[in-house]
Formats: sequence, structure tokens, C-alpha cells
Amino acid sequence: MSRFPTHLSGHALAFLKNLCTGAIVFSAVLAVPADAGIVNWQQEVAKGTRASFSTTNITAPTVVDIGAVGSNREGDATYEFIVQGSFHNIAGSLLGSNTGGQNQAIRFQQYGTSMVGATEYGVYDYSFGIPTIFDTPVVLTFTSFGEFDTTFLYVNGKLLRNYDTGVGFLGMALNLHGEVALGGTLVDGGGFLGADNFNGSILGFAAYNGLPTANEIRKHADAFFALDPIAEPHELPEPASASLFGLALAGLVLARSRVKKQVRSSAFRHVA
Repeated sequence: MSRFPTHLSGHALAFLKNLCTGAIVFSAVLAVPADAGIVNWQQEVAKGTRASFSTTNITAPTVVDIGAVGSNREGDATYEFIVQGSFHNIAGSLLGSNTGGQNQAIRFQQYGTSMVGATEYGVYDYSFGIPTIFDTPVVLTFTSFGEFDTTFLYVNGKLLRNYDTGVGFLGMALNLHGEVALGGTLVDGGGFLGADNFNGSILGFAAYNGLPTANEIRKHADAFFALDPIAEPHELPEPASASLFGLALAGLVLARSRVKKQVRSSAFRHVA
């Protein structure tokens, strides 16, 4: 049955239908996030293993406080990035600190190479042996097992560890915490190690004081690359709405009861 009034003329009815349809389409367009991928990713990050710290849209080196990441009993930590970067002649730190007792950096690309890596300043430069993806968004997730002094790399939600070829992991545990530079390396005095600044944008970043499951890591990446916004579960009705809904149901039951009584009474009179 049509929900539009039937007493209107054909032209008026058509105009009203088109107007309402246009309003619905327009409101739907407004409801679509400008960047569905980041919104989807944020929704997934808020589920399951919760991030200790998260942020979006970093386009220049920034000092952030990611808290006590890696302070759990095992010393495990996870660092998840959505980045779009370009080649840098020297290096590109996604997260780093060489001050305050810390001396590490996570590299979008290691010095002069096109490989994802990590650095212990004054100690060693490590490579995961995984080529860096330039000029297109990529999700890089680093899971650090403190107890085993090992870090694994997931690219777009996929674990790339391969013991036979020696790629996808490092013999080094990441333990960046507290005040660090996002998109660079923090140095004494609160500045940045300019040669190590990341050349690009960090679309999203989350740090975890622990290890999300492999399934969660995959879901985070899948959510970012989804073509459309991911619908959130329907919320329960508010108390007022629930009350109105209950009254409506009660009204329907009462109306049906009255109809049945009228039918029975009419049938009785007819028999009599």
C-alpha cells in the first residue's frame, strides 16, 4: 500500500514522490563518510583487543605519548600503521625515539633501501626483507614478542613470516613507549632526527599493550580496504521508543480483540 496521500492529483503525487526520494538519496550521501576506509578501520580497532593509543591523519613528524605499551608481563607490543609513503633518499621512520632511554625506530624503509625495517640506534639496522609499497595505502602491523626478542610483520593483514627464506621477522623486540615521534624519530630537546623523517602520510596508527589475534589484524586491514562503509549493529531502542512500541503492540492486540467480538456477536444474531 502506498504511503503517499491518494487524494492528490497525479502530477502532484509524482512531484511529492520525487521530492521524498531525492531527500532520501541526499541524506544517504551525507551519511557516507568522506573516508570510509579510515572510519571502518576505527570501528574495528575499537573491538576486541583495545588499542592503548590511536590517531589518524599525521602528515608531519609529531610527538605523541603512546603510554605504557609493552609493559605487560611478557613485554609484548603491537604497532599498526596505515601509511601512504614515497621513497626517501635516506630513511623513513614511522615511529621512533633516540632519547629518554629509548633508541629504536620502526622504518617504512630502511637506510637507502626499499625494504621495511627497524633500527636500534648505535647498534644495528634490521630489515624484514619485505619490499616497501610506495605511493599507495598499505597496512603494516608489527607484533613484538618481548619474551622471545622477535618481531613479526603483517602486510595488509597477512603474516609474511617465512623461516626458510628468513623474511618477515626480526631478531629484535620493539619496545617503543611513552613519548615518541610519529612520522619521525624524537631526539633530545624535543626535536626530530630530520634525515629519518617519514616521507608521506600516516592515515591511521594504533599501539597495543599486547598482541591482537591474527584474525583481528586481518579484520582491521579488511575493514580499511572495504569499498563501502561498514554498517554498525542496530542499536537497542531508547526507553521512550521502546515504551511507544509496546503501546502500539498493545493497541493492535486490543483492536484485534474487538474485531473478534464484533464478528462473534454478528454471527450469533444471524443464527438467532
